[in-house]
Amino acid sequence: MLERNLAQGLALLADIDWETMETTLSPYALEDLEAENETLEPPAWPSNLFGDVDMERAQRGCETFSQKCAGCHQYEHTTNRGSLEWRTIDVGTDGEYCKGVNAATAQYQSVPDLVRPVAAEVKRVSLGHISDVTSEAGRFPVIWRTQECNKLPARSLEGIWSAAPYLHNGSVMSINDLLRPAKDRAATFYVGSIEYDPSVLGFKSIKRPHTSLVDTSSHGFSNSGHEFVVPIASDRTDVIEYLKVHRDGVSCEEVTVD
Repeated sequence: MLERNLAQGLALLADIDWETMETTLSPYALEDLEAENETLEPPAWPSNLFGDVDMERAQRGCETFSQKCAGCHQYEHTTNRGSLEWRTIDVGTDGEYCKGVNAATAQYQSVPDLVRPVAAEVKRVSLGHISDVTSEAGRFPVIWRTQECNKLPARSLEGIWSAAPYLHNGSVMSINDLLRPAKDRAATFYVGSIEYDPSVLGFKSIKRPHTSLVDTSSHGFSNSGHEFVVPIASDRTDVIEYLKVHRDGVSCEEVTVD
């Protein structure tokens, strides 16, 4: 992750002399920022805004989650989420963005082949000839894992209620839609509204001057895949209620409102 953020920092934020590779971006400072970010806790469900959680339904939803979702999305709770071994699984979602990146760098075997030598040289110049540094910032050689198209991390779902729209391309507007077959999901919807619908865990689709239309028939915006369906509406409501309070490593018997 640090190499990815180092590369993005060089491309978008930092000053760099491409001859000497001296830069205003410090690998150690970047590592400190990442370590601080990893201690952040997910947002608690704001009952004062969206109403209290129905804990009876949440308990039932937890059981459904354990049966249908936990195989991929269950993690032990940790304050260092960056250390989690993410499960990467092909769930049939739209891989066109990844394919486009690969096509744009076809002369290289992978995007890491572009980034690795630059990141390594920046580290060498910034840190000097360090051979015994065990931190991410000082590690040589630079490590970068290539992600296969469609193989995406099954992320932790702590605070997932606050992360709409869903899937890596933002093509599913709510958790309720995500738990339905792709053919039943909204084909078009507007993003940019700040009006939240707690019954579906998603923002309302409202056409206003500042909102934008998502058309899932557009290239790269397909809402297909991830069809781990909860077919009964009442069961979906139970899962939705549970995802308001989900915490990694907490059993269904221990589920509480923060």
